[in-house]
Amino acid sequence: MSFKISLSKKIAFALVINLLFMMVIIGLTLKSYNEIVSSYEQVNKDALKLIETGNERFGASQLIDFVNDYIITGKRDYISRFYLKYRLIISQEQKLRKLFTLKQDLAALDSIANNADSIYTYGRRIFNIPNPKASSKIPVLMERMDNKFEEVINRNTTQIFELISHRIESLRVQTMNRKNLILEVNSAMFLLSLFASLIFVLLTVYRISKPIKALVKSANKIAEGDYTERVQVTTHDEVALLAKSFSKMAEEVEKSYQGLETRRKFYNNIYASLPYALLVMDNLNKVLSVNKSFCNLFNLQCNQIIGSPVDNVLKKIELSDELRKKINERKLFQKLECICTPSENKNHKIHLILSSMFSTDTEEDVLLVIEDITEQKNALSLKEEFSAQNTALFETIMDGFWLLDSKGQFLDVNNNYCNMSGFTKEEMLKLSVPDVEAYETPEITEQHIRKVIANGADRFETKHKRKDGTIWDVEISTVFLSSQQQFIVFARDISERKRMLTELKLKESAINSAINAVVMTDSYGVLNYVNRSFLKMWGYNSDAETLGRSAVEFVEDTGKARNIIAHLTKHGSWIGELTALKKNGIKFPVRITASVIKDEEGNIIRMYASFMDMTEHKHYEKEILKLSQAVEQNPVSILITDADGNIEYVNKKFVQMTGFTLKEVINKNPRILQSGFTSRKLYDDLWEAISQGRIWQGEFQNKKKDGSYYWHLMILSPLRDGEGRIVNYLAVQQDITERKVLEGELKKYREHLEELVEKRTNELRVSEEKFRTLAESSDDTIMRFDKESKHLYVNPVVVKQTGIPSNDFIGKTHRELGFPENLVQLWETTIQNVFASKEKNRIEFQLPNNIWIDWILLPVFNEKNEVDSVITSGRDITSLKEYEKRIEEAFKKEKELSELKSKFISAASHEFRTPLAAILSSAQLIKRYSTKWKDDEINEHHKVINDSVKNITALMDDVLLISKSEEGKIKLQIEDVNIEEFLNSLIIGVKPLLKSEQKINYKIATGLKSIKMDRKIVSQIIGNLLSNAIKYSSAGSKVELLSDIQDNKLLVRVKDTGIGIAKEELQLIFDPFYRTQNAIHIEGTGLGLNIVKRMLDVLNGTIEVDSEIGKGTTFDVSIPLFDNITVL
Repeated sequence: MSFKISLSKKIAFALVINLLFMMVIIGLTLKSYNEIVSSYEQVNKDALKLIETGNERFGASQLIDFVNDYIITGKRDYISRFYLKYRLIISQEQKLRKLFTLKQDLAALDSIANNADSIYTYGRRIFNIPNPKASSKIPVLMERMDNKFEEVINRNTTQIFELISHRIESLRVQTMNRKNLILEVNSAMFLLSLFASLIFVLLTVYRISKPIKALVKSANKIAEGDYTERVQVTTHDEVALLAKSFSKMAEEVEKSYQGLETRRKFYNNIYASLPYALLVMDNLNKVLSVNKSFCNLFNLQCNQIIGSPVDNVLKKIELSDELRKKINERKLFQKLECICTPSENKNHKIHLILSSMFSTDTEEDVLLVIEDITEQKNALSLKEEFSAQNTALFETIMDGFWLLDSKGQFLDVNNNYCNMSGFTKEEMLKLSVPDVEAYETPEITEQHIRKVIANGADRFETKHKRKDGTIWDVEISTVFLSSQQQFIVFARDISERKRMLTELKLKESAINSAINAVVMTDSYGVLNYVNRSFLKMWGYNSDAETLGRSAVEFVEDTGKARNIIAHLTKHGSWIGELTALKKNGIKFPVRITASVIKDEEGNIIRMYASFMDMTEHKHYEKEILKLSQAVEQNPVSILITDADGNIEYVNKKFVQMTGFTLKEVINKNPRILQSGFTSRKLYDDLWEAISQGRIWQGEFQNKKKDGSYYWHLMILSPLRDGEGRIVNYLAVQQDITERKVLEGELKKYREHLEELVEKRTNELRVSEEKFRTLAESSDDTIMRFDKESKHLYVNPVVVKQTGIPSNDFIGKTHRELGFPENLVQLWETTIQNVFASKEKNRIEFQLPNNIWIDWILLPVFNEKNEVDSVITSGRDITSLKEYEKRIEEAFKKEKELSELKSKFISAASHEFRTPLAAILSSAQLIKRYSTKWKDDEINEHHKVINDSVKNITALMDDVLLISKSEEGKIKLQIEDVNIEEFLNSLIIGVKPLLKSEQKINYKIATGLKSIKMDRKIVSQIIGNLLSNAIKYSSAGSKVELLSDIQDNKLLVRVKDTGIGIAKEELQLIFDPFYRTQNAIHIEGTGLGLNIVKRMLDVLNGTIEVDSEIGKGTTFDVSIPLFDNITVL
């Protein structure tokens, strides 16, 4: 029966159905798999976020650890590790920002980053604090850093962890659900497909079983060699097609058999023409066949060899007996090297191979293969010789040499690199490039290797680590041999070159950052280098403005500069001072140290000069002169000794204080002043302190020359030279005899108080009832405490001192009563010390209500001589403390007055010297030439003397006025003053001071008649302001004087258009003898404004000043009036 549809179509239809089922399964599987992969990728990303966030948190904690380690050890290494870790944190933060997409994640990350920055800022502040162990700022900064870490970074890190962990768990659940769904769907589809396939197979087998049997029968005949047999099957199209294929196959097999014969001949030709010598022997060890190469090697005829024993043929080969035996016994072997001697008597090196083969009659034959390797051996010898030459070459070069494979593994290395790195050659051959790289990670090294492979060669610098862990700089030159997949690498040690380059940069940086100006010129003095200090000192913006110019252009005296260059050329060095010229033409003094640089032949190639700005130095010379005068005239005793304590100098106050003259104490030890009352320990402490370079302060009772005793407070400090060695000691001594007398009296008073307390305490021990009676009647606070510092008794006085009822104290501690913790700790510690020591104690403290208490604590013993309780007596010493404070303030004020007097006398003496010198000079000239001079000349010098006396008188008036102000002796003399007449008289008084065409414009309040004031003091105030306005203004300028009455105050304004006062000096102008920088060249004492301020203080007045350099100054004075003003 035939089918309308062919079997192949049915099979194809079934396959298509199965394929559709499989595609559906695969599609569903792929979709779910993609979703699972996506979920796992998201999980990986979230896990990466967790890791990076943890790294960020760990990095922040490491920053705190590095800071803490630095504080504990002081090692600077932790600072560099701190900054390196911070850079890694920044890098991690940038990675996280790429990973995070959710706003809540980014917000938490921003908070972590900001607080990591805060930790970094606190760390930098700690690193900038010298001696961090001793600094009180460190605990505060560390606490802030810990708070930033614990309160913010930990919280935000935990928040991120929780959010990401929740998302990971959600993804995990989704993934498991998808996985289970895939398994269920795949299982169902697979079972359905299997069932359909099984039904189709059963139907197909049933249809084709009969024709298959006929097909098998015909196929067996073909297999037996009957290639004429053809299969005849006509039942089914498909089976018929298969039968036709079998018939065609039979035809092809017949053709193949014919082809085999052709190929046999072909292979025989190949056998004959192979370059190897081949010999086939049978099981009787006779030659069956040889090829042409065998005959040529041994110079034989092939027909002569066939059938002869193999042993006869092998006589020309040098074989050992063992090898010959192996061949005869047909024992197979591979590539044995031998020597053969053909007929030309030339030795040939050969390889022998004995292998089995099967003949056509299935009997086993043996094939002997002989390979002539003479030329290969010769070539190998040449190669080994060349390799030895290369090895010698690589070992003799100064650089290190490597041979690497394509993955960076060491294949060979020369001894020079081994010496550089400290590894042996055997150790190096076990390593790869990442093992010797100091800082590159293996990933970066692998990228570098791929880059060299791509480019073919490279040259770069890197750092390697030696076997001992030290780091060294290396220059690498490498070439990749693509044919051999190897790298040739030369490694040069450039550590010394790097060191020299760094040292050169450091030296250049040091010169460029030096305080002194440094220049270099050629041999003719033309500038070719200047450092930054030179540009700053001369006022230039860049070296382009200076280079190429002659050095003589930058000084005032060009002739002297040329002489210096000539001196340098001749002598090689010069040191001295010159006046330099800034870019803007301002002159300033400099000290020059110059030298020349010569080449190997002694020729000058460079000139070098260092300049020091001497402006401040010159100023300091003047200040030193002032200081020496201040020391000599100081109101406190000053004593200077050498390093051994021998006196080198004392000032006048010392002579006054001790009665010894300078000659009597020079080169003597200060022990001549010892009274015998000072303990030896005090002297030991003194010498221990100053020998260690510390300042010592203490009190001594010494003896004067006349035998009387005096007390003084001494501050002793060491003086060092430029190398830090102590060369002198400076002692400043203040006479405190009067204070010690007062302290003695206070001490006696306290001792009397202690005796009274002890007396009262002893009385209290006699009788508790008596104790309570005394306590109740005492003006002091009486308390009793047990061992737990609880109150057993308090008297009613406690209410006055604390404001707490006495009954509230019983059975409670001070802490339970709510006293401040610092007082509670002080009281409880003192009470417990009395219990422990069984001795009385005494302290002073201030209550929260500002009452000072002198607290005496006494132990109370029981019958066993144990301290049963502690009785305290607290006396209000607030008034005594205020008295001590007043004494201390008086002493401080006295010290300030002494310093002011010293400065005052020093400056005043200088001001007296000028007019006195003028008087002396004019008087001597009149005495010498009075008989020769005319009256006009004599009168001129009389006028000089008269003016000088007036100046001295005015200065004396100022000095006396200041002295009275200091001593508080200025008494007000209030009187009615016509303000208009008063101001007019002041203007008339200062008119002689006016310069050419200089005017005073004044305005007086309309209708003002008289006021009550101190005429003399107000005259001093306004007169000084007017004279200053005239003095510091130029000719032709105007001075304004304005006055008014407001709120019962006299308001006066004095305004000029003079030189003005710098803003930074406005707070100093009222100090005695202070002269502004732009007024030093103008004659004056520096007392005028100080007197104005003092007089205003007497009148409770005020003064305000507004000034600008080059535009003038305005003074506004406000003076309170003593009574109502009178108006018209």
